[in-house]
Amino acid sequence: MSHRGRGGGPGGKRGYGFSSAAGRNQSKRQKMELNPDSHGVVFTISDPRMAWAATKDVLSLLKEYLPDEDGKAEEAEGSGEGGPSGGVDAGLEAETAALAAERNKKEKGRVFACQGISKTLGFIQFARKEDVASEVLLKVLQDVKKSQRRVSRFVHKLLPVDRVCKPHFTEFLKLATEVVKENFPGSAVCAEDFKLPVFGAQKKKEMEKEKEKEKEKEGEGAASSSSSSSSSGTPGKKGAEAGEGTVTWAVQFTSRNMKTIDRNDATDAIAHMVGREPYAVNINDPMKAVVVEVNPLFCGFSVVREWQGLEKYNVLKLVGEEEGGQGEAAVKGKEAEEEKPEEKGEEEGEGAEEGGGD
Repeated sequence: MSHRGRGGGPGGKRGYGFSSAAGRNQSKRQKMELNPDSHGVVFTISDPRMAWAATKDVLSLLKEYLPDEDGKAEEAEGSGEGGPSGGVDAGLEAETAALAAERNKKEKGRVFACQGISKTLGFIQFARKEDVASEVLLKVLQDVKKSQRRVSRFVHKLLPVDRVCKPHFTEFLKLATEVVKENFPGSAVCAEDFKLPVFGAQKKKEMEKEKEKEKEKEGEGAASSSSSSSSSGTPGKKGAEAGEGTVTWAVQFTSRNMKTIDRNDATDAIAHMVGREPYAVNINDPMKAVVVEVNPLFCGFSVVREWQGLEKYNVLKLVGEEEGGQGEAAVKGKEAEEEKPEEKGEEEGEGAEEGGGD
């Protein structure tokens, strides 16, 4: 006669429905603590089953550029306090401090791994404000390209996140205004009288009103249309041709399973903020790329250089490897549903939406 134990299986063994390891891991998972100063690196993962291996690879790479010496020194200094001579109270204080240090161990280093955003997306957070993610990652990728070093078999893109906000359009507009002012001096948003147009449902109504006004103007000014048409092409040429001193730019917008920030509204807003002069759109090889990352946890911003020269920050392509790996077909299929790449024309001043696994 078989004996069933607490686990439900014969002989006291655990049943198939029991997983102690999974329970422990779930209880230990810590939610990402984000604030306006949070920043770091987002990375895309080719195989969801190898998410932890991918995280370790990226963490190890970044620690080479942002070592933890200061954190280790502080930990060593703290271990010498509260010796046996302090009595029971001192011992309790030392034990409490040790527990707090262990609980906040991830904050000791300059970089630390956070809870995965999704099965195919991870995030490494930076602890120090002075460690600017876009600058650090630019140096990392330049070195990877030069040395042809393989970063990881399971990582495709490394994307910097310098600023974050909640993934909602109102918060997006506030942060986008700050980012454009900082990175595009003399842009349209810097003017005191700058006002953004309305978006979404209000935008449609405004567009309908504008079309009606245009029709009225066309009827009134039919006689002078020939003379005005010759001069109307001049502003277009200024926006299309990048002369000396012109900075080219583009928006690289990625939304992962989110509908709170519309792609078209977001790129339109940034285009209005930047304006035309002295900036010109170049979606093929921009001098500055405004990278916008929208996911269920946050909306991230960064302005990067050498976007095209560094293969759109794809580490596999930097070393001449093809994207692949176990589970890649499933991952790409999922990302194709979440992220539908679309390009906007240069007339609108926007870039292209990039897929996470390019």
